[in-house]
Amino acid sequence: MLFVKVLLGTIFILVILDEILTLFMIENIIPKETIAYYNRKFKIEKGFFKNLFLLVKDNPSKPIDEIASTFFNVNVIKVAELDEKKVYGLIFNSLERVCYHIIWSNQELFSNINFAKQINCTKPLQEDLERLEIEIDFDFFYNYKKNEFIQNFTTLFQECMITIGVEKLFAGNLTFNFERLLYIAMIKERSSKDYYYQSIGQVYKNDPFKNFTQHRKSQELYLLYLTKFYTSTILGDQNGMTLANLYVAPDFSVFKECLTKEEQKNRYHNERVFWSLGNYRNVHDLIYDYTENEIQDENTLENAAANCLMILGYPGQGKTSLCYRTLYNLIEERRKLDTNYYLIKLRNISETKELINNPIKVISSFVADIFEIEFERKEENLVILDGLDELYMKEGLNSNDIDEFCRELGNASTLLPNTKFIITSRYGYVNLERLKKNEFIVLSLNEFDVERQQEWVAKYRLFHPDSNLDSKQLEYINQNIEHVSELIRQPILLHLISKVEIDYDALSNRTDIYNKLFDTLIGRKWEKKGQIDNLLGLTKTSLRRYIRDIALSIFQGDYEYIRKKDLEELPATQSFLNKLEKDNLRDSLKSIMISFYFQEVKRKKTDTVEEDSSNYAIEFLHKSLQEYLVAEKVWHGFLELIDKRANGEYFIDTWQDALEHISDILSSKIISKEVTEYLIELIQNEKDIRLKNDLKERLQLYFNSFLNVNFHDSNRKKSPQIESAINTFYGFWTIFSHLDIDKNYIPSQYKDTFVQLLKWSLSQRHLYYNLSYQDLSHSNLKGVNFHEVDLNHTDLSYCSLQGASFENASITKSNFYSSELHRIDFSYAMIYDTDISYCTLINCNLSSIIVEKCDFAHTDFLKCFYLSASFENCNFTEISNMSKVDLYLCEKMIAPNNLDKLIKDSLPDEKLTKNTSIIGNELFE
Repeated sequence: MLFVKVLLGTIFILVILDEILTLFMIENIIPKETIAYYNRKFKIEKGFFKNLFLLVKDNPSKPIDEIASTFFNVNVIKVAELDEKKVYGLIFNSLERVCYHIIWSNQELFSNINFAKQINCTKPLQEDLERLEIEIDFDFFYNYKKNEFIQNFTTLFQECMITIGVEKLFAGNLTFNFERLLYIAMIKERSSKDYYYQSIGQVYKNDPFKNFTQHRKSQELYLLYLTKFYTSTILGDQNGMTLANLYVAPDFSVFKECLTKEEQKNRYHNERVFWSLGNYRNVHDLIYDYTENEIQDENTLENAAANCLMILGYPGQGKTSLCYRTLYNLIEERRKLDTNYYLIKLRNISETKELINNPIKVISSFVADIFEIEFERKEENLVILDGLDELYMKEGLNSNDIDEFCRELGNASTLLPNTKFIITSRYGYVNLERLKKNEFIVLSLNEFDVERQQEWVAKYRLFHPDSNLDSKQLEYINQNIEHVSELIRQPILLHLISKVEIDYDALSNRTDIYNKLFDTLIGRKWEKKGQIDNLLGLTKTSLRRYIRDIALSIFQGDYEYIRKKDLEELPATQSFLNKLEKDNLRDSLKSIMISFYFQEVKRKKTDTVEEDSSNYAIEFLHKSLQEYLVAEKVWHGFLELIDKRANGEYFIDTWQDALEHISDILSSKIISKEVTEYLIELIQNEKDIRLKNDLKERLQLYFNSFLNVNFHDSNRKKSPQIESAINTFYGFWTIFSHLDIDKNYIPSQYKDTFVQLLKWSLSQRHLYYNLSYQDLSHSNLKGVNFHEVDLNHTDLSYCSLQGASFENASITKSNFYSSELHRIDFSYAMIYDTDISYCTLINCNLSSIIVEKCDFAHTDFLKCFYLSASFENCNFTEISNMSKVDLYLCEKMIAPNNLDKLIKDSLPDEKLTKNTSIIGNELFE
């Protein structure tokens, strides 16, 4: 069982710890001078591979522990000393154990090989085997990485696999970590027969097994667990391609606020948020220097010695792969073994509230509980926290909690000078402005440039020479199809495009790629040779629907997987089984997992369900695949509202049934930013205008009734009413507002209800809303966060907006007439042709705002902040007050109307002379 997990790359550390004894302590392993046979050289019998293949042939589906009794019998060795026989037997059995399991656990690569017929193919290797000698010297059990015999045998085993028909690249992957596996196999062999092997200690003055410690065992096995991520098969690749085969190191940029004031001044005209560092092109070189406190750009960075390195990237850009590569690079290649390494996927931590307030305590508890290793605060440590964005979607967390977590982690890092932290996150979940410069360095992973795309494709085609995407196609896309070239800058999308034959000119966005990927994957099950046996009876539509249901169930759950028992009891599974001609869920699921990027994972220790004894569950190989399918499920779920019977009646007719239907999909959890983006793209990709109009009319018909009951489905008595109502409301409005609506749909009698649901949903989280064309006038919107909300043709006149935020909002042709604009954050907002007259802006943040053709007539500005603000062709007629204004901080003020007298009256001459960036003849006439 152990080696299946090791070789498949899905190592589950608890299983390993139960099965294997601890590794060797290195000191004082000295041979006894009185034992003459210590330096005797043993040979592997020439029929080793022949016997191995016979073993595989006779036991085609049995794991190693079931056939261990058939292994080598040391009594056949013609050596007088029994202890010498035991040493040889331990090594021989361990070799056979590793080789057998490499074949057994990678059966898909050997499926077309007839081992009975291939036995004679090993004859040319017999002489090479005979030349191999095993010398039991000082280093044999300890320094396995430099052992000449192990290296030579590994090469010979590769040649053996190539001889029987395994591709050379695949054979290399299968033996990637052969030395370490053999080392563990020897421990496994000895620990399984502890009493029998005890006398081996007589060969040494100090038995190498004697000084075992639980701590050393756990640390070594944990290192194996960490490094196998990089050498394991990627996205379930059926050709055995690993991340190590495919990985291309990304370029990066650094957050400008992490640079010194002098450096920021030198790059003043660079408007980008992330800037390049001159001394690095490879992010891993910087990471290595960061762990050594030797960053070369120390004169450029404000604090190169910071102990927290945050790495940001888009979904599928390779943040987790970067973590795996970093660990492998430091542990195996750079051999930086004086450091303790910890990899924590933040989604797996259940004590999220406590994590926010005391991250080090929770991290220490987590690694001790899950991996049975201690977090040594005084030693050198590298802690990688992967997926900070996934904490955001945890129950009860909000953006302020993420800020608090970063603050507490930063504080903790200053108290742990020997510990370095690397944190990864998607964009938009961390407020970078609130991070302390002395505690954090913030990097952004750059998108793949053409050179990196070419390198990636070349590596991919080594394993998939028939891939539709080659260097010429790549060049064509980058030169002729701009919107597709923008997509393939993300590694995950480049990977998916490479897997299927697609008309690149027909692609419009990411959703198109995922849609065609799953169309192709499902289509492959219905090729000329017909359906595979395990899916007989299914249609393409029903199979697609089923994998959507699995994705939604995972999304709605507390973990990033679904338990096998829960999957079996899923209503969609029962419907799935009813359609199958063969009632074999296990085989059918296996086929689906292989084809549609699922993988088997070990359940979390915190996931305790008494009625489910299975220790494993199912998850998607990449979260973006799940997020896309959830969006598909939501969209197609709403389309079911317009399905009709043969007589023209709707299947879902009443508003009560409609609310129950969409609540089943939406109420459990609010759809994430990523799911929302996919959902909007799906709606945009729908070319059937009549279908969208029908759905829009149907949703409009239900809208008043839904608002009348606050979007709460009365059948969901166990669910928290407000939370489930918000979740359903947000999903409903996301779809409704993107069905090309160009008028107000908020009924006046339910405007207060709409506003309340809007305020509840935006009170603790950033959500994307499209409020274009809607009438919110005369509403109390105090403190509402309109961050990245679309407000085009929106009526916000006569509103109370004190303390609201419009950061990054898009506002076009809207109306703020006579609204209360006190303590408003308009930073980075884009406002065009909007009425902001008869207002008073007090203590407002207007930094980096872009305002064009807006009407500020009769509006006063009191104590506002204008850094890098831009005003163009705006009307400032009859402004009576603009006190304490620092307009010279503006980026530009082009052709302002009636501002000249105000400036002359309100600003001293010295500020006017400094105001060189304000442009407009009216100012200087």
